[in-house]
Amino acid sequence: MFKKSITLVAMLSLLLSLPVLCADAADTAADVTKATYLEAEMAAADFDAQINIDGYVILDFYADWCPPCKRLIPIFTKLASQYPNIRFIKVNVDSKRDLVGRYGIRSMPTLIVLQNGAEIKRHVGFMNEQMLINWLASYA
Repeated sequence: MFKKSITLVAMLSLLLSLPVLCADAADTAADVTKATYLEAEMAAADFDAQINIDGYVILDFYADWCPPCKRLIPIFTKLASQYPNIRFIKVNVDSKRDLVGRYGIRSMPTLIVLQNGAEIKRHVGFMNEQMLINWLASYA
């Protein structure tokens, strides 16, 4: 009985997050290219070239199987198009284990602000669009 209750709660939680995913995915399909997705085979030197710029970079450490990460995708891509002076980079924790270790990622989603390649701010957990806008306000 107890195992069935846990399974039911998990399934209900997943179902409740689906309408948000489906509704937002269509709205942001054109903006997906604004956020950079790191390929699994990208070398460390290439990543360093992406983050060592004169300005701000936002790293989003995510996992494909993480419901809060999935809910953040349309928000992240929308803001990437609204803030052209900030580089937005999504890092899949399952394919970029070296970066997970480098940045000490323990939970997803984790957002990190870099300035000239150095970490200056970090947030662990989901943020809705307004929270993320407020969080990024001083970097715009």
